[in-house]
Amino acid sequence: TFSIKEDGLLTKPFQKAKQGNVAHRQFAAEEWDREEARKRRFHLIAMDAYERHKKFVSDYILYYGGKIEDFQRSGANDKTDLDVIRENHRFLWNEDDEADMNWEKRLAKKYYDKLFKEYCIADLSRYKENKVRF
Repeated sequence: TFSIKEDGLLTKPFQKAKQGNVAHRQFAAEEWDREEARKRRFHLIAMDAYERHKKFVSDYILYYGGKIEDFQRSGANDKTDLDVIRENHRFLWNEDDEADMNWEKRLAKKYYDKLFKEYCIADLSRYKENKVRF
């Protein structure tokens, strides 16, 4: 058997002192945090995008306070495609207009191109002024 003095001689200067079988409190806390984060990531990955969004919003409300109504979007300014076409529709389209078009005008032009335009009774005497009468 070894004596305490010999045991001290066998330890190297850079070797850490042996601790018991119980882990250090800080190490155990870090390990527990790491395991909890792993579980949280697993649950987030298992959710679909909508469920994940609902969870994040509810967590935000729980942490910062507020109401769910604060997150509801207003549909007052919404426009359908038909509304956009009605606003930007023209009976005659010039080739000059196609150079500077936003998405609304492009949508109206695409709709115009798909129309069945075989017959039309109209007064085209003032078409250069973009005035057409039916």
